[in-house]
Amino acid sequence: MNHLAHIVLSPPDPACMVGNMMGDFVRGRAVAEGSDGVSRGVRLHRCIDRWTDEDPVFCRSRARLAPPFRRYAGILVDIYYDHFLARHWSEYGPEPSLTDYTARAYETLAQWQPIMPERMQGYVSRLWQHDGLAASRSLAGVAAQLSALARRMRRPGPLAHGVAPLCEFYDELEQDFHAFYPGLRARVAAWNGVDVQALGCWAPPIRR
Repeated sequence: MNHLAHIVLSPPDPACMVGNMMGDFVRGRAVAEGSDGVSRGVRLHRCIDRWTDEDPVFCRSRARLAPPFRRYAGILVDIYYDHFLARHWSEYGPEPSLTDYTARAYETLAQWQPIMPERMQGYVSRLWQHDGLAASRSLAGVAAQLSALARRMRRPGPLAHGVAPLCEFYDELEQDFHAFYPGLRARVAAWNGVDVQALGCWAPPIRR
C-alpha cells in the first residue's frame, strides 16, 4: 500500500503514524527494534508491506499488468490502491472529509520532521505542497504522482505512463481493491490490538 493507506492504517498514536510513513525511508533492523512509537510504526509498515505482497488478490492485481509495466507492478498497484482508497473514502476513511483529514496529517508530519531522514523531510514537504495524499483520488493526481516518481528513478522506465494500465483495467482493479482492503484493515487492527474503527484516529481533534 502507498502512503495514504499507511497513514489511515495507523493506530491512535502520532509517533506510530510517523514511523509507519518512515518505513520507506529507513533500512536495516535497528530503527525497528526500539520500544518507542516510531519504531513500532516502522515495524507496522513492514508488516503491511509483507502482508500486501503475499496476498493473492494483490498478486492478481499485479498480474494484470503486462510488460513493460510488469517489472514495476508492485509499485503501481500500491499507488492504484491508494487511488481507490481516496475514491471510496466515504466507505473506508475514518472521518467524512478526506481533505480535512489529509490537512491534519500534513500538520502532524511537519511537527515530526526534525527526526525524519533528510530524504523523507523533502518528500513530506512536497506532499504537503501539492496535497499529494488527497490528489490521488483523481487520475490526474495519480499521473502527476507517477511522473514525479519517474523523475526520481535512477534508470529510465515506464512509470511516467503508469496511469495507462489503471485506465485499461480500472473496473477489475477496483474490484480487487474492494476484495483486498477490508481484510488488510482487519489484520492491521488485530496487530495493533484495537478495533477496526480506531485505525486512522491518531490525528488531533478537528478545530471548531
